[in-house]
Amino acid sequence: MIFHKCCLVILIITLISLYIYSKKENFDTDNTPQSQEQLPTSVQLRNEISRLLDISKSRIHNLIYEGDIKLNSLRIDFDILDNNFNENIQNEISKDEAGKKAIDLIRNDKFIVRINDKSVIIRPILQSNRDKEIQKDKYFNNEGLKDIVKYTRNKYITVPNDESLTNFYTLGFDKDYKLEPKI
Repeated sequence: MIFHKCCLVILIITLISLYIYSKKENFDTDNTPQSQEQLPTSVQLRNEISRLLDISKSRIHNLIYEGDIKLNSLRIDFDILDNNFNENIQNEISKDEAGKKAIDLIRNDKFIVRINDKSVIIRPILQSNRDKEIQKDKYFNNEGLKDIVKYTRNKYITVPNDESLTNFYTLGFDKDYKLEPKI
């Protein structure tokens, strides 16, 4: 009888051990880091820019890119944020130095990043203020609000600056100590 109980306990312990071992193995395989190909292009681009400029990924802000990776050419535009306290401690380069470094790399066609295991040359998006406005409109397509914005911009520009428009009523006391409006 004791022999049967011992065999049952050993069997249960073995099954529990196998269960824990299989869970541990599954947990380890699920957390393997993703390869570069599985990451979105924007994440890969942010990682590569931060690597080339020797700054943290969190400092790259407003990243906009256009182009075709298959043609090995992308046009990008991004802002570099100032150092925070931790980045100052780690001796990261300043915003101005990072900007100069990026401009030098772009001028010499050495701003080359790896996206989806392809080398891609990075060039800037050249645009004037009008082009920026057009680009914003590319993502915002509510025509009614665009018309209102255009109308208000025209009205704001064409409103005369008349001093009588800025005179406001104030409340004052008359001789009987009653409130009366005054200009």
